[in-house]
Amino acid sequence: FAISGISTHFLRLDWSPDGTSLTGVHSLNNGGPVAKIIQRNTWNYNNEFVGHRKAVTCTRFSPTMYEIVQNFENGSSKIR
Repeated sequence: FAISGISTHFLRLDWSPDGTSLTGVHSLNNGGPVAKIIQRNTWNYNNEFVGHRKAVTCTRFSPTMYEIVQNFENGSSKIR
């Protein structure tokens, strides 16, 4: 973030639904655009959303908390 230009969209961040992390925009990893995932308590940013072709300009989490439900009888799982 130290080399970000003056046009950085620093106001287009989003907190995760559980409040433990924040996503930052206009980040790069090896020259490619990413959105950094910043941990709330430590401000570490070891994870990121990758695969974007152009600069990430805003972020938004789904406000719904999802749960993975596994069926142990047949080994299937679903998200609810």
